[in-house]
Amino acid sequence: MAVPPTPAAKCEGREQVFADIPGFHDPRVFYTGRGEPILMISSQSQYACIGLWAIDLRAVYPELEGTLASSPKRLGPGPIMSYPTLTELTRSPPSSRRSYEKNWVMFSPSSSFSYLQYELTSSSRTIAQLIGGGLTTPNITDPLEEPCLRDLTMEEIAGSHYNGNSTWHQATPSLKLVLCVRSNSTCNPETADTIFFAIIQRETSILWGFQSDTKGS
Repeated sequence: MAVPPTPAAKCEGREQVFADIPGFHDPRVFYTGRGEPILMISSQSQYACIGLWAIDLRAVYPELEGTLASSPKRLGPGPIMSYPTLTELTRSPPSSRRSYEKNWVMFSPSSSFSYLQYELTSSSRTIAQLIGGGLTTPNITDPLEEPCLRDLTMEEIAGSHYNGNSTWHQATPSLKLVLCVRSNSTCNPETADTIFFAIIQRETSILWGFQSDTKGS
């Protein structure tokens, strides 16, 4: 796939090396609620150093368009492209943006709405609704929301089962799962019969500054 490089607006300190590395990394592919195949990549940011970009996979791999258009459940050329060109995804307000963004999760509860989950930790979650052109609302997480993760206890670290120098790290896009019996004609996928799940991991810094990932869900 030919995805053009993007220029970095500002890389400072240890991140200066990224300004001269062309191309993209960490690609992830998923569908939106409208059935669009989206490629999300990390590349140089137009706001800071490294950011997250989205583009319709059909724009960089045209052979896919014929495959989607041939679906017996759909008449016409397939879903309209929301991201026909590289579009950088952002945080709002601008003051909340970071110099190096990575591993966001996009998911679409319906064909009308999509969301970005920026972080998920044992103490907080940062999530926003996409409003078009890569722009998002401010954080919409309920301040009373209870965390679903927990950090390691001192006993677990002392027992050498876990490394204390680790952080939560989002790893994959979300997968939409409809919890219905196939023969149930009354199932409504827009209700509680539908859940989203994704894989996360603990990222651990080890000797010589390398990193090791421990998967979890």
